[in-house]
Amino acid sequence: MPNAIKELTGNPGKRPLNHDEPQTAHREPEIPRGLDAAARREWRRIGPELLDLGVLSTVDGAALGAYCSAYSLWIKAEKAIRRKGLLLEEAIFDKRGEVVGTKTRRNPAIRDIDRGDEGDEILLD
Repeated sequence: MPNAIKELTGNPGKRPLNHDEPQTAHREPEIPRGLDAAARREWRRIGPELLDLGVLSTVDGAALGAYCSAYSLWIKAEKAIRRKGLLLEEAIFDKRGEVVGTKTRRNPAIRDIDRGDEGDEILLD
């Protein structure tokens, strides 16, 4: 664990700090390409705070980008659930294409929140 994090948490293991630990440039990494607008907003919000705490360096770009992307997906899933609800009603069709009933299923956005991945498309409309 880096010294900066040990210091922030009060050095819970009480082990001596490694004063010879490798140092990277404490600069904000470049925003990875492909992040959507919500992910970029989160990057701009959290990046300076992490930098001020001394726990962000140029090598952390991919990890921070992954967090920001997951954050964006979570925001979209929450919006989809608020808009469509926890349960969705779907039509059941017969062989001729006529509706013969309905069934209820969980909103797939719930799975996106639970797993934090993009397994199913989120219902955005």
